[in-house]
Amino acid sequence: MKFHGLLLAAALLAASGQWAMADSTPQNNGNNAPPPAVAKEFALIDQANAKLDAKDWHGAAALLSQIAKDEGFSLLSDETQYQVYHFLSVASYLDNDNDTAWQAVQMAVRPERAVQGDWYIRFDVALRRDDDDASVDSLTTLAERFPTALANVANPTVYYVVRQAKKLPIGEERQAKLLRALFADHWKPQDAEPGSADGLWLDLMRYYLKGRQDADAKAVASVITNPDVIIAMRAEMLFDALTAADPGHYDIDAAFDRELAANRAWMDSHPDELGPIVSYALLLVERDRPSEALPLLDRALARAGSASHSPFSDYAHAINWVYDTRARALMSLDRVDEGLAQLAKGAALEEDGGTVNVSQTINLADAYYLLGRPQEALATLARLDRDSGSPYGRMAYEEARGCAYAEINDTAGLARTMAYVNDHVIDAPGVKANILICAGDLDGAAAALIANLGDPDLASNTLRQLQIYRKPAAVTHPSAFEQLLDQRRDALRARADLKVAIDKVGRILTLPVLDLE
Repeated sequence: MKFHGLLLAAALLAASGQWAMADSTPQNNGNNAPPPAVAKEFALIDQANAKLDAKDWHGAAALLSQIAKDEGFSLLSDETQYQVYHFLSVASYLDNDNDTAWQAVQMAVRPERAVQGDWYIRFDVALRRDDDDASVDSLTTLAERFPTALANVANPTVYYVVRQAKKLPIGEERQAKLLRALFADHWKPQDAEPGSADGLWLDLMRYYLKGRQDADAKAVASVITNPDVIIAMRAEMLFDALTAADPGHYDIDAAFDRELAANRAWMDSHPDELGPIVSYALLLVERDRPSEALPLLDRALARAGSASHSPFSDYAHAINWVYDTRARALMSLDRVDEGLAQLAKGAALEEDGGTVNVSQTINLADAYYLLGRPQEALATLARLDRDSGSPYGRMAYEEARGCAYAEINDTAGLARTMAYVNDHVIDAPGVKANILICAGDLDGAAAALIANLGDPDLASNTLRQLQIYRKPAAVTHPSAFEQLLDQRRDALRARADLKVAIDKVGRILTLPVLDLE
């Protein structure tokens, strides 16, 4: 899935500036009258201006393309040539002609002339063209030279480009350069929960610490508030000097208390949004306080109305998460049937404008197999086309299906799932070990975990997978399959080979929160 930083035509043109004709007299001409070829260009420029004023992007682009190809173009001043390429890229972009926009903007992004609008266009067209190198370069330039421009780039776009940067040649350096620029700009996701950028800063700290840039790492660490990131820092040996220097800041209980207070303030300041209610309620559930989360969610549902008549501006993409979070709260109170009903209700809703709700359907299947009801898990998954989801979503689908197959001893089904997982392991590296734990293959699970712990890019998430989480106090009789999975995880953590791998990079903590992954 791609995320494009869509720009309003008016805003884009405003960012682009105006035609600069004062210095557009022809070069090397001794009289006052321009040569016929140049006079022709001026006439076409006037026509193109009229098309731009009328928002006739296609017509303007056709005229500007003609100007750029004419023999008189080389006689125009450098500034006028730049303006032709600049506005050709604008008009073509707004006309959805990505090829022409790309060719024109490549001529426009000269270091001495390019303006914010040029880099906007180059960035978004690069995304449309799946050109990761250019999209990373363009977003980095926007962050370094035009930091206010980041307000026009959607949150998911920033996260996507940061991820893609790591995959490029010298990707670690490219990603760090982009993260440095974002951090220097004090970038924060728009309309997002407190601390939501901290995962990015975790990667930046890791880069600094590996390069022995301890002072820079300390500066980044000073802004960290997200308790999940603090858990990651406490678990990974690389961050020991930082966490030891300020133990109060990295106390996990205290971090969750601060996060609860910050999310409560965010929720209170956004009474017309469901997202902050969900985030605050989810934190309460994570702290095993589901009885406090339920009334918040119940009041939200009572007010929610419908997609066409709701007081909540984010109803369309948040209502399913209200049901999902309410299900987690109910199941943490051992009200299993009510929780399943809420998951089913959420799964019946569209997700982000699609026709099938992938997230809640997979979550419902997960709940079924964990409850020891694998056939219902498989029936739930049968409603989905696996390949319609994101790469990560497809792996989550296979995890639920693989664990259900393991429960019913369907070796052929499990083999098909493992074949897919082995071929796509990079999309969700922790899934393979989880399925093997479901299947009781602890040797295979240990081998997968050890391999991931040995990979610097995967070690942090693998440590997170191995932490010991609190169990819901109200659930006194978990399902037999859940108990079996807990026993298998305990046996894995006790293995000498896995302990050696863990000790090389970090440690296992006993955490005061539920595992909601």
